[in-house]
Amino acid sequence: MTVQIDNILHPKPNIDIFLKSIPNTRYYGSKKRLLPWIYQELKDYQFNTVLDVFGGTASVSLMFQSMQKNVRFNDALLSNCISAKVLLNGKFSQKTLNEVNLFFNDIDLDFNGTISKNYKKIFFTDDENAWLDAAMQKIYEISYAPKRNLYLYLVMQASLMKRPFNLFHRANLNLRTAKEVERKFGNLATWERSFPETIEKLMIDLMKLKKEDISATIKNPITAEKISSGYDLVYLDPPYVQKSKKDTYWKKYHFLEGLANYPIMETLIEKELKINQLKKNMAMEEWEEPALFKKKLFRLIKKHKKSIVVLSYMTNAIPSEDELVEYFNKNFSEVKISYYDLNHVMSKGKKTEILIVGVP
Repeated sequence: MTVQIDNILHPKPNIDIFLKSIPNTRYYGSKKRLLPWIYQELKDYQFNTVLDVFGGTASVSLMFQSMQKNVRFNDALLSNCISAKVLLNGKFSQKTLNEVNLFFNDIDLDFNGTISKNYKKIFFTDDENAWLDAAMQKIYEISYAPKRNLYLYLVMQASLMKRPFNLFHRANLNLRTAKEVERKFGNLATWERSFPETIEKLMIDLMKLKKEDISATIKNPITAEKISSGYDLVYLDPPYVQKSKKDTYWKKYHFLEGLANYPIMETLIEKELKINQLKKNMAMEEWEEPALFKKKLFRLIKKHKKSIVVLSYMTNAIPSEDELVEYFNKNFSEVKISYYDLNHVMSKGKKTEILIVGVP
């Protein structure tokens, strides 16, 4: 049994052009800035098929796709699966940009829609809520799924950009709209830019994405435990679980899941909560529960132990680094451990990312 520990913190990537072309993700915990490091750690392993179990922003799947690997993307959120379909399988051109601008610059306001009625003064202004309602209704009239997914992706990303901290965990619209206030965070110009203007910028960023012409497999959301084994490499990036539960991933991004389910959004809202949070995704809730997480993670690793298993996690979390390394040593003939020091935008102090690779 071999245990190898690397402490190379900032290696120079070999795929600079591609990595720089990936659109900004704006999600907490996104791996985009870690891709050069992850690439360097994995590029010498032999594999063709990849399962990205907790796919999130699809940044890591994009990296594997750039390496000409056959990728299966999965995530518990429909909103993330929609975004992955756009990023991994979409094709973008000047014609697409023209169509996008024409579509979103011709939106009437609807002050009686689901968002206007349920999210007044919570996340966006009245006019922005009315614009979102009208835009979502128009989008769901599109029968061609790739185009509908692209437009949903653009609206979801624009919604993130116009939110303080890029989150939906608090009713803090006042942080954006307060006048004559000195701000030490955020970008007021971005917040105040209209949805159509923001969407145009996002579309231009998409057109810069340089990727291989290799289709990825993205199906409807499925719980991590239900995915079959048999892939050459399995990449795991589960939620970081700490002893004290803070704002969960679901609370941070529930509104985007509402947009992805707009035709039934009204039925999903928990109106007794201050931010009208959507009803919890129970599969996600279990993966963010400290009492359940370790057992679920270890069971998942064991299920895929005939594959190369790559775990992205964080030190000082549950389970501990020692527990993770011990479990990998029990299930794999070769184990490699690497570290990357970084600052999380939403956390005080430095954090250390850990990458554990188990080879059967």
